[in-house]
Amino acid sequence: MRVVFIGPPGSGKGTQARLLRERLGLICIGTGDILREAVREGTEVGLKAKPFMDSGRLVPDDLVNDLVAERLRRPDAPRDFVLDGYPRNVAQARALDALLVELGLPLHAVVVFDIDDALVIRRLLSRQRADDSEDTVRQRLVAFHQTADDLVRYYQHRQLVHLIRADAPIEHVYVRIASLLLPKDA
Repeated sequence: MRVVFIGPPGSGKGTQARLLRERLGLICIGTGDILREAVREGTEVGLKAKPFMDSGRLVPDDLVNDLVAERLRRPDAPRDFVLDGYPRNVAQARALDALLVELGLPLHAVVVFDIDDALVIRRLLSRQRADDSEDTVRQRLVAFHQTADDLVRYYQHRQLVHLIRADAPIEHVYVRIASLLLPKDA
């Protein structure tokens, strides 16, 4: 099973991806984590991405596409996974589609995390990460909203979209997602 999570930062995508990994064995591929790791390790992509991340801007599509393609082409790449934070826009979705066709790995579902911006801001500011200042959080929300509707429509045409209320308790959100992904006779 291959799943894309769409939602603003702080909507719970990472938490739900971890639960799917722990309970269903799905590998979580979080672009934020991959980018932070690349910055920490001082890789070429990390060095190119750092100024964007430090200023709260989105990393350009070509850099993110390269990171994801590199991860999914590795010999140890998973066949079943959750993509958390990618794609962020239709151009990235098209790049992902081409990559998944090349690899013979079609998507099974796109889960959209629906949550109020005010709650997202409270959540992100409470986790006290260096890249989560209020200005940075607001910039990331603006960037998310600029592309999210088109991205959701792109996947709706393929009948892959499932809307989830992300302000519910963590376990309720998990049960809802798992019920969408598990075979009905499981």
